[in-house]
Amino acid sequence: MPSKARLASILRTIVC
Repeated sequence: MPSKARLASILRTIVC
């Protein structure tokens, strides 16, 4: 699911 991947990318950016 691209939506999940997009969310994961955003979350990773915030966590980083």
